[in-house]
Amino acid sequence: MFPRTGAYIRVDFSSMLILLLLLLYSTLFYVINVLAATTASISDRLEREPGLPLREASYHYRFRRA
Repeated sequence: MFPRTGAYIRVDFSSMLILLLLLLYSTLFYVINVLAATTASISDRLEREPGLPLREASYHYRFRRA
């Protein structure tokens, strides 16, 4: 008979490391995209309205006041 390991699917260390790296990469990619989109939104608003303070040009402040 086969030895009882307690797990149906055995995952070795290298495949767990690859999955962890993929998860970290996708999370980092998402965070960079969100920051880039927010920065572009603020930059576009400041270009349209040159005298606007940075606080009012930010995405969160603009939608909180609306």
